Amino acid sequence: MDIMPSANKTKISADTLKDVYIGKMVKVSGEDDRWSLFSLHNDFGRCIELKFVDKMRRQFEFSVDSFQITLDPLLDDFNAPNAKVYIESMFGDVHQAMSHLHERLIDTRRPEEIRGGGLLKYCHLLTRGYKAARPAKCRQLERYMCSRFFIDFPDVVSQEQKLRNYLDNHFGWNNDQVSCFPTS
Repeated sequence: MDIMPSANKTKISADTLKDVYIGKMVKVSGEDDRWSLFSLHNDFGRCIELKFVDKMRRQFEFSVDSFQITLDPLLDDFNAPNAKVYIESMFGDVHQAMSHLHERLIDTRRPEEIRGGGLLKYCHLLTRGYKAARPAKCRQLERYMCSRFFIDFPDVVSQEQKLRNYLDNHFGWNNDQVSCFPTS
């Protein structure tokens, strides 16, 4: 609110700003995981998520979403003339992950550790023109993803709810385009 023009500050509360700009807020606080996620409203199929992580058991699904920007040095001393911001890939090899991003390739490690197996995001990447980085291993990875999805979401109700939530969070909603779900 501090950066807004003074004329607007009296008319807009922090709660109003949250309602207008934030589509989803998640806070996880457990022994192995402590992080928060803010997802900006997504009316046109563009998903911008900001994740603030203290610790997290599984830090990525695929190589193309494995990048982390470490802001700690900048936050520790904002006025430092040479504060460095670090970018790393939790996939392991930042150069390989960058190559996958530029070449639109899908790769992961241990998909059975990903909640839902990464199946919905994998399908989403395929629809956006991504290809398997290792085609020979593709079928095996798909089997792991499907198995994990059905373990984590064992009944039709939970599967449909997960799919609806994924579509809500990652695709723009134009009622003329989305008619695959019954309304009752």
